[in-house]
Amino acid sequence: MSGNGDGFETLGEVNNPLPEGCDLPRDAAGVLVLLTDGARARNREDGRRVVAVTEVYRLRRAELLCVAPGAGVCGFVDDYDRLEAELGAALQVGAAAAARQITLALDLRERLPHVLSLMLSGCSR
Repeated sequence: MSGNGDGFETLGEVNNPLPEGCDLPRDAAGVLVLLTDGARARNREDGRRVVAVTEVYRLRRAELLCVAPGAGVCGFVDDYDRLEAELGAALQVGAAAAARQITLALDLRERLPHVLSLMLSGCSR
């Protein structure tokens, strides 16, 4: 908490014990290694999610291009809205968050493939 005084003073003590079943190393260096390993695993998982989102997008778009114009429209829901809903349900987020995920995933796959490769490798920097 730079500029706001000592963070240890401001935040106070940790009094509650670790949750049951939460076995952590007893030293800060060990806990930091655990955090780094977790960040790498999360980056790999995020990379796989990006690839999966773009694959669903690619497959749904290919399906749409194979049907007659207007055949993909169902009531008040167009094909992209359906994709947002489908991905939102899979990711357990709303349609707006799903739309952001689609945009981010497409950008990483198409415009920033090197960054996506780094994510998939687990790079944490």
